Amino acid sequence: MNQLIQQISAFKVRDNFPLEDWEGRGLNPSDEATRQGMNLAVIEFADFLISQISNGVVEHDVMLEQVQNYFDERDNYEFDTEEREYIVDVQCGLARLVKVDCSDLLI
Repeated sequence: MNQLIQQISAFKVRDNFPLEDWEGRGLNPSDEATRQGMNLAVIEFADFLISQISNGVVEHDVMLEQVQNYFDERDNYEFDTEEREYIVDVQCGLARLVKVDCSDLLI
C-alpha cells in the first residue's frame, strides 16, 4: 500500500505537462500559468486517490465508483478542450495505478 501511495505521490512533484510532450500530441504548449493549473488538477486527483487508499477503499468496484464520482464532480472549464483531454490522459495514468481503467468510466 505504501509503495502505491509513493507511486501516486510521484505525480504530485513532477511536471506532468513538459513542453517537449506537447508537440508529440500535435499541440502548441499552453502558457506557464495554464500548465501550472493543469498540474494542480493532477495533484488534486492524486490527493483524492491517496485519501481513498488511506480510508481503506481497496475493492475494485468501490474504487471505480469513487473515481467516477470524482470525474462527475470536477470542474475543468478553465481549460480548453485539448488541455482538458491532456489532463484526463494524465489522470487516467494515475487511475491505472489503482486498477481503474478509464474506458470503464463516463468521462
